[in-house]
Amino acid sequence: MPMVKISGEVLNPISSNFIKGKTLKSYVWDGGGFGLQAKKGKVYVVYPNGSASGTKRFFFFKNYPKITPGCEIVVPAKPYREPLPASAWIAMASALASLGVVVSNIQF
Repeated sequence: MPMVKISGEVLNPISSNFIKGKTLKSYVWDGGGFGLQAKKGKVYVVYPNGSASGTKRFFFFKNYPKITPGCEIVVPAKPYREPLPASAWIAMASALASLGVVVSNIQF
């Protein structure tokens, strides 16, 4: 039986049976759905011949790649970002307050 592998930022990476007509999102839900750090708009499919196809976007519409037997669906993770320290927040607030004072003192 042909399989489809689901890997990356899904809750349960698995290999699922290929079913003709089944959508990419259905296979992701077979793997438990998207993880908390999943980049949902950047999901791509790696085909058995080594080529890859990503999700395409046109305004509010998404066009997901076709699923074929033996392919792998990869859900990439968002990169880790270091949170800003308190001193950075204080500096930004101070700069905004100074800018507000300058703007309020401008006379037309």
